[in-house]
Parts: sequence; structure tokens; C-alpha cells
Amino acid sequence: MRKQRLILLIACLGLLSTQFSYAITAKALKRKLNKNVDITIIDVRLNALYQQGHIHNAINIPASIIEYKKLPMLGDVVVYGDGIDDEGVDEAIAHLNNKPGINAEGLKGGYSKWSAKHNVVQRKNGLKLSQTKNITYKKLQKMILKGKSVILVDLRVGITQESLAEHFPNTRIHDPISNTQKSTGDLKVTSQILAGIPKRNRNVLVLIDDGNGVSETVANKLHAAGAKRLAILSGGEQALQARGESSVTVHKSGG
Repeated sequence: MRKQRLILLIACLGLLSTQFSYAITAKALKRKLNKNVDITIIDVRLNALYQQGHIHNAINIPASIIEYKKLPMLGDVVVYGDGIDDEGVDEAIAHLNNKPGINAEGLKGGYSKWSAKHNVVQRKNGLKLSQTKNITYKKLQKMILKGKSVILVDLRVGITQESLAEHFPNTRIHDPISNTQKSTGDLKVTSQILAGIPKRNRNVLVLIDDGNGVSETVANKLHAAGAKRLAILSGGEQALQARGESSVTVHKSGG
């Protein structure tokens, strides 16, 4: 049994090494671009998000079609997504590295990290900045299990809510709301609430509300204050109660 555990541990360490061996930081990429290193940057987000803003000279090939895309021998390639959910990025990198003449690696932190560092981006005139990403309960679980740096921002009201610590063990939780309020109707997004929420950090802030749209309001204000790495738990409290099961009706949260 001990031998089997050791083999499993070695395999897991090997997997982690594979996952992180291709990651390039925003700082390192910027340095290469400044030196005019021959490198291709591929944005694997949806085209609508790409149009709203992307890294200078990046080309857009959504992750869903990259496996079937015929590409020339591009040499060194840097791939990025939104920096919140990297599942599609991992698959895109694997598909690209299976193509001849391509050596692909991922951009650590994705577009959200790049734009948070105030690096140059291209944006189509007249387009609104992208809305905060909504993620499902199960997607959030996967992010945490993969070791994604996450802070849960609890925007729910009252003392009868689901325990975030039980749903997502060993995850940082920030609770800026007073539990003395009895209903969601009492909640106003004040400067005091916003002041206590970290805005410029390496973690993804996941906003969780009562399904009343407060997360979207807070996200918009945080964006205006310079926060970039934001996500909203779709369904909020209802999603927690349902444990992410679609068979239970989940009300709209955030946007």
C-alpha cells in the first residue's frame, strides 16, 4: 500500500511539473516582445472577448476549434485565455504541441494578469469592456482542486447561509458584509464594503451573493478601481444549496 501511494505521489508530481513547465510570466513575455523575439501569441477566448481587448498583435483562435485548425510551423507560441479558468488553455496547448513545428506554452495569469500589469492591449473602438466572468459551482471546485489562487468574497446577508468553508475547504474567504442585516434588501454597496476587498493581487476574486445581482454591482465598482481578476459564482447562494446540480432551479446572479 505504501509503495502504491509513493508511485501515485510521483505521478502527481510529474503531472504538476508538466502543467507548470510551459508557463511564461507576463513580465517575461513583455521582455521578449521588447527585444523583438520571434514569437506568436494566440488568444483562445471567444472572438467577442478578443474584440473587446487583447494583447498587441495576438491572433484569435478559440480553444474549441484549435484542434482542427491547420497552422503553419509557427515556432515558439504563447497561448492565453482569460486567466480565470485555464481548462481550455491547457487543452489548446496540448493540441498545438501535437502540430509539427509548434512549441506552445501558456501565459501565466492569462489576459487578466496581462491587463492588470498595465501592459499594452488592443481594443476595438466603441466596444464596452468585457463583463465579469460567471463561473459555475463545479467549475469553481475544479479551479480550487487545480490549485488556482482564489479568494471567495462573501456578499451574502444573514447567518443562515451555506458555509463557504464547508463547500470549499482551505480556501481564503473574505466577508465584508455585516451579518446583522436581516435581508438582502438592506444591503447597500458602500465605500466601506469596497475598501476592504483586495483589488490588485495575484488571486482570482470570486464574488458570491444571494442571487440578487449584488456581485455584478460590486464587480463593476472593483473594475473601475483597477481590479482585473474577477469572477462571479453563477446562482450565488442557490448554487451552493444545490451543490451545483442543474436539476435544482438556480436564480440568476450578478449578470
